[in-house]
Amino acid sequence: MTTPNQKRLLASLRQARRRLARGQSMVEYSIVSHAILLLGAGAAMGISQYLRLFDALDVYLRSVYTVLAMGAV
Repeated sequence: MTTPNQKRLLASLRQARRRLARGQSMVEYSIVSHAILLLGAGAAMGISQYLRLFDALDVYLRSVYTVLAMGAV
């Protein structure tokens, strides 16, 4: 049998997991939104600049996921 303290701890851990998943999905949503905006901007500028923007986005995403994987957030 679990004690009330263990039940509270388990509930707290479940809430923390949900918050982390929600936070990650919000980051992904933001990244996709920005990518769509970049597509619109890419239509207005040359393809070489457009590719450089996607390279920069790739570096940014790697850094975000590295920070998330380290558990800093």
